[in-house]
This record gives sequence, C-alpha cells and structure tokens, in this order.
Amino acid sequence: MRRLAASTGRAAPYRRPLDSRRIRWAALEAAARGRLLTWIALRDQQYKPGPVHHHLAALLEKVSARKLRRLVITIPPQHGKSRLAAVEWPAWVLGNRPQENIALASYAADLAQRHTRQARDVMETPLYKFVFPRCSLNPDVTAGGDYETTGGGGYRGVGIGGPLTGRRVDLLVVDDPLKNFAEAMSRVHRENVWQWFLSTAYTRLQENGCCVIVQTRWHRDDLVGRLTNPERIAEMKDAGIDEHWHIVNLPALAGEADPLGRAPGEALAPSRFDQTRLGVIKATLGSFLWSALYQGTPRPSEKGQFSGESVHYVEPGQEPDGLFWVRFWDLATKEKQNLDRTASIEAALDDAGNLWLRRPMAGRWKWGTSRSVIAETAVANPEIMVGIEAVGGFSVAAQNAREVIPPEIMVRQVTVALDKLTRALPWLALAEAGKFYLVRDRNTADFIAELEDFPDGEHDDYVDAVSGAYKLAKLGGSRVMLA
Repeated sequence: MRRLAASTGRAAPYRRPLDSRRIRWAALEAAARGRLLTWIALRDQQYKPGPVHHHLAALLEKVSARKLRRLVITIPPQHGKSRLAAVEWPAWVLGNRPQENIALASYAADLAQRHTRQARDVMETPLYKFVFPRCSLNPDVTAGGDYETTGGGGYRGVGIGGPLTGRRVDLLVVDDPLKNFAEAMSRVHRENVWQWFLSTAYTRLQENGCCVIVQTRWHRDDLVGRLTNPERIAEMKDAGIDEHWHIVNLPALAGEADPLGRAPGEALAPSRFDQTRLGVIKATLGSFLWSALYQGTPRPSEKGQFSGESVHYVEPGQEPDGLFWVRFWDLATKEKQNLDRTASIEAALDDAGNLWLRRPMAGRWKWGTSRSVIAETAVANPEIMVGIEAVGGFSVAAQNAREVIPPEIMVRQVTVALDKLTRALPWLALAEAGKFYLVRDRNTADFIAELEDFPDGEHDDYVDAVSGAYKLAKLGGSRVMLA
C-alpha cells in the first residue's frame, strides 16, 4: 500500500514498523561492548556483582581505554578478582580489540593457563561471537593456554619465572605472583619474582602497553611492597623504569577513607563474607596473617608474635578428661639452624578447638641418648601417641625409635616441610584468640620465655615442638596415620 506525500504529491515508500525487541537487543549489544559488567551479566545471569566488582570493572575499563597504564589492586582471597581480571576482562578486551596481545602471569603456569582456557571457552560461545563479530580465534594457534585471534592478537598464560618471548605484550596481567605464605617468607623466592618481573615480564611490554597487578598481600616485601618501596623505586629507575603506579587497596573490613565509600568496619563483599564470617576468619588466622591477606597491610615478622599474657595456666590434674594426648619430638640435627637441643611437648585439642599443652622438656643429646629418652618417656605414658620429626638425616628416626619402644605404643613420623614461622602461625592464632592452655611445671618459665622471644630469640626448639605437636594433635586426634 502506498500513501501520498502531502508536500510533493509523490508516493512515500512503505516502512515496516520497528521491532522494539530488536531495538532493545541492539542497545544491549552496544552496552555489553562498552561495559565489562554488562557483558558478564548478559552472558551469565547468575553473576551477582557487588560494589567491589563494579569498582574493579571500572578500573579495568580505564586500563582498556589507556586512561591508566600501571594499576595495582590488592584484595582479599575469594572475592572474585581472578574471574574479573584474568578471565572475563581479557576476553572482553579481545572482543573489542582483536589485535591486542595479552599475557597473564600467575605463581604457577597451570593456574595461568587454566584462566586463559576459561577465557577461550567464553570466546567460543555463540553469544560472544554474536556480540563481538570482529573477534574470532585463529584455528591454527589454539592449543593449551596460548592462542591467537585472526586479528593478530591473542592471550597466553605463563608461570612466574616462565618465558614471554616470541610475541609482543600490549597488556600484562599479574594475578597472585605468590602461592602461599611459605613462598612469601622466602627471601630467595621474593627476589626471584622481582627479578623476573623486571628483566622478563616488564621488558616485553610495548611502548603504550599496560600492566595490571591483582593480588592478595602476603609480605611487606612482596611484589606490591617492592613497587611502593622508595629503595625499590630507585632500583627500577636505575633499570630504566620510571613509572607511576595507581595503587588501590580494598580491605575486607573498611577503614578510614575507604575507596568504595564504606563506613569503617563494613565488609567488602557482605554477600560472600559478612562481618561475622570475617570475624571467625580473623580469629582463626591471627592478626599477623589477617593484616596481610584480608586488610592488605602486611606487618613485619618481628619479635613479639607470642605473648605469655594470652596463655591460660592450669595446675597439673586440671586438664579436661577424655583428651587424646600426643607427644612430639623436635630433634637436634646438624641441618637445622639451632643445633643444640632436642625439644618435646605433649598436646591435645578439646572439642572447642582449644590447644592444651603440658610437660615441655628439652636437652642437648646425641641421637643415641635422645632415642633412649624418647623410649623411656613413651613407656612411662603408653597411652600417648609419639610423633618424631622427619627432617634431613633423621628421616628414619621414627623407624629407629620403634626398635626400642613397645609395639603397643603408637609411633608416627611427622614430616616437616615449611619454615618455622609458617608452621607456628596456626597455634599462634589460637593463642591470640585465647585458646591456648598450659599445664604448669618446672619448665614453664623457660618454655614461655622462648615462645615470647620467637622469632628473634637464641632458641626456637620449643616453638618447633609446639608446631609439630599441634599438627600431630589435629591429625592424630582423629586417629589419622601420618606419612
């Protein structure tokens, strides 16, 4: 049908009525290409972002637009940082700019490549191809966690220390360069991360390239700590790197001048970790780890980790009935820093998670004498499980001790693999939470004095004994065999 145009008298062309649904969908497509969280919500209707995720996404979008070129985000674990920064954002960036080359580095190559594969899975969905029609994967280079687009860009994942040669890097994402507290406490490991960042990762960035570091803090001297340390900044300048880093710390519980505008004490992601749950985590970890992991403000590992004022002292015979007691032996070996003493203590855990300790003892003995003392103590208390340290040349000590201990007494070899402070942190947290009980005896004063001096004291044998006894009590209390 035609109708006459009033002004010309000519017939106007027929126009099909516009489909409002098509208009809305086109607008949604455009919004998804322009906003990271809009794209994620379009793809995953179960995704429920909170204020912290909106803040993170806004920062990442600024990097995409080159409004920020050097960004550091510190955030507690399990708050969605890796999904946003290592999976969703890189896929979104490539959708808009298929020519971009992105590299992801994490503490382990398999972790980094798992994230890059997850991003690739997103890019292979029909919805992604519909919203981002300019981006498609190169079928010749899609293996593992390293793939390219037909536009010349791509995404690759490497472990810290791994190579980044063979391709330029327009966008470098560093997601958790340290795996755990043990790595963070290793000066050698921290130095390896730093040297890799300076000499390998940073040198691959293009002139207009961007770098984003997203991590949980572990140590004052971790990668973020070095980037903000005046001495390290001078070191970077000497290496030809003179950059301004935009630092954003998002603590689990808000302090003053919070980046999100939270009131002091308000949780970062209350739907995941409310104040009650965070309080439990703080009590479990202790203030040392809590400050680093959840508040982003690691403290120095200085003298004063343990306070005798936190101990509940009881007299002999006042221990609760029904506890499963263990005795751990920390052996004097020439491989250890402190060579002088073998130390031991009995431990048990009650139903409320309180740690009970009694009868600490230590002596400067050679192995033959130590073995005799272990055997005599075991025979005097046959109901108590015996745990013997397995370290260095004493990896067969438990087997050797069994030869002089009656077979009805349980003897376990306990593997010691982590550094002293890492092993001690669980029971230090219990002491800080008021869950540390000690039965008085003649060795109490020396025992408490050594714990209070840790880690800067002359001796730390009792500290190692408590760490081993706590581990044995946790597992032995459930009658779990230890390797």
